[in-house]
Amino acid sequence: MLKNSLSILLLLFISFLTLACDELGSKNILSIAAPNPTTPIDPGLEPDPDPNPPIVNPDDPLEAGGVLQTLSTGYSFTEGVAYHPQSNSLLFSNLDFANGVDEVFILNLTSGVVLPWKSPSMGTNGNAVDSNGRIFSCQARTSRRIVRYDDINDSDTFVILPELFNALQYSAPNDLAIHSNGDVYFTDPIYNSEGGDNIIPERGVIRIAADGTVSRVIPSGFDQPNGIVFSPDESILYVSDSETNLIYAFDINAQFQASNQRVFYTPPASQNGEVGNVDGITVDAAGNVYTSGAEKIRIINPAGTLVDTVEVGEQTTNCTIGGAEKKTLFINGVTSVYSLPLRIPGV
Repeated sequence: MLKNSLSILLLLFISFLTLACDELGSKNILSIAAPNPTTPIDPGLEPDPDPNPPIVNPDDPLEAGGVLQTLSTGYSFTEGVAYHPQSNSLLFSNLDFANGVDEVFILNLTSGVVLPWKSPSMGTNGNAVDSNGRIFSCQARTSRRIVRYDDINDSDTFVILPELFNALQYSAPNDLAIHSNGDVYFTDPIYNSEGGDNIIPERGVIRIAADGTVSRVIPSGFDQPNGIVFSPDESILYVSDSETNLIYAFDINAQFQASNQRVFYTPPASQNGEVGNVDGITVDAAGNVYTSGAEKIRIINPAGTLVDTVEVGEQTTNCTIGGAEKKTLFINGVTSVYSLPLRIPGV
């Protein structure tokens, strides 16, 4: 009797398992395994990679996803931004001669503090810093000269570089580039020059050698020479002409003579009411040339092809590369100073 009861129970159990398996097999396994769309994903799980990631131009020096930042604002007309690595600071000019604005500011990038550095600045426009941390400035207004500050903490003490070429005074030193041998090259257009016949009538590029010798590397051929920078190996000198809106390239030989003048880049015509032709320029370690002008920074490769454009939103006047790793682009706008991360370092 007991044996028969156990057999019946076993048969019932087997029948139950058979029905359960049939029911399970009729369901869609994927629908059982798929999570509820409203169920939060475990934050510990890595998301699937983007099947369509953005295409990054390997030649583009801009850092992917980099954001333009305003470092300081509220100025009349900023110019001459220069990076001082020894103090991790920026120097930049602020000019509005009609309203008596004539000053240079210093922005400490570590603390973010901005202070007046020199006021009045004798019409300082372009600034540059050499490898020893010495600051060179173009005093373009009335004194029309190049000066050097050996100590960033003492803007009252400066050295006046030779002021004459063939007994003639410079017209309006605008911007400058420092050669690795210590020579100073600067553009000499005719801007804001007042009075006297004792000035150089031609608009060109002048070199003040480290030994004090003055020569005209490029005696003429410009309407208004403006920005100036060397290629990384210093074999090419780039000069922007803000009147013709062109950037020229010149070969520089071992005797520091310029030859083979050619148009390096012609920007497209300004659109939507933008103002400002090519102005200050800089270069990175790959030889890309960055030019200010209009409301943007344009980046041109060594072959003269536009690589990328940085929209700033106001007229730009100058730019330079610096920062702790030389991977930050600093930009002069009319009212503000900006920064943007780079993938390729400066020189």
